[in-house]
Amino acid sequence: MKRYGNNKASVLIMVLWALTLLAVFAVQIGLMTRDKISFLARAERQSILRSAAKGGISKALAMIEHDKITNKERNPLQTKMEVYYNPSAFRDLDFGPAVVSVIHSEDEINLYGVTDEAGRLNLNFAKRDQIRKLLIATGAGTEDNADKIASAIYDWHTYGESEIEGFSSETSYDNLQYPYPAKKANFEILDELRLVQGVNEDVFARLINYVTIYGSEGININTVSWPVLASLGLTEEQAKMVETIRRGVDTVAGTLDDTFFEDSGVLFQSLKQALGLPDEDAEPLAKTLKAIPFVTAANLFRIHSTARLVSRKENKSITCVFDTNGDKITYWREQ
Repeated sequence: MKRYGNNKASVLIMVLWALTLLAVFAVQIGLMTRDKISFLARAERQSILRSAAKGGISKALAMIEHDKITNKERNPLQTKMEVYYNPSAFRDLDFGPAVVSVIHSEDEINLYGVTDEAGRLNLNFAKRDQIRKLLIATGAGTEDNADKIASAIYDWHTYGESEIEGFSSETSYDNLQYPYPAKKANFEILDELRLVQGVNEDVFARLINYVTIYGSEGININTVSWPVLASLGLTEEQAKMVETIRRGVDTVAGTLDDTFFEDSGVLFQSLKQALGLPDEDAEPLAKTLKAIPFVTAANLFRIHSTARLVSRKENKSITCVFDTNGDKITYWREQ
């Protein structure tokens, strides 16, 4: 009788163990299923966001093409109103479960439209001192480290032996955890700047909207920002005055009273008058402006499209650079 009782207890223990194992197995299956469902749901949301962000890119390309067709005179003001500052065309576009905006920033204010690559400093053509001045003007560098970072950027794409020592010298890349050599050739994509010694995330974020590596060294007189003008030799006061004049009487960019400059001569006369410069003080300004390779037309556009879900805080951005000369996208980055 006692043996029968022991057997019964043993069976009961085995059953309990089996039930426990089954319960654990069921929990694991449940967790795996939940994770899989969560992964698939996120993948579906990301797919929706990506499609919506691409829709914003397509909208911007259509607006650029429309301006190209209708603006036969290449009027900078028409292009400005059509593609640079046009909230009605680029703000909160309805893509079903997602809302899309083609957006850029100016003076820490969000604006709706695309931007002109020729309004930026081209790092493949820029001089070392120009890069240094831009770092300081944008807050990406200080008086203490701007020269070192500028030297590293310039040295990265300049062929030949490095002229700098210590911080960001050519040999310093050999001391990294995963060493790589300085390129010694032109930048090919914007993100390559992250590889340069001294360009951390903060420097990159502050600098990226003011530099380019696409196109020529030409600077668009009607889209260039004041930090870029300051890097090219203008004083901060002169550079900011250029933006003020372009914004017109209401001081708001993208309105009907905005103005534009037909050439550097018009810019010089406008600045001289606005700043109240006598002839003798205006001569250095005239010399500085004459040395800048100004252009008046835009051919390369940067488009930043951001999609966000209506139902939750989740978004995705796509940034690209479009070349109207070849009707091709030369840069594409998804975040």
